[in-house]
Amino acid sequence: MTTTTLIIMVLYLAVVWGLLALATYHLSRTNDDTCGTLGTQNLDDMPQYTTPAVVSR
Repeated sequence: MTTTTLIIMVLYLAVVWGLLALATYHLSRTNDDTCGTLGTQNLDDMPQYTTPAVVSR
């Protein structure tokens, strides 16, 4: 391999492993209680699933 290829490969691997380490750190510091629980939200209460009230004039 050429020198340029090796430099790009090392930089790419550093970015990938760095982002993986950052994601792991972030997940370890995040409290589950602040994120919510999957499946507990009633979809009918969410604004994107409700129909707006019709205003008559």
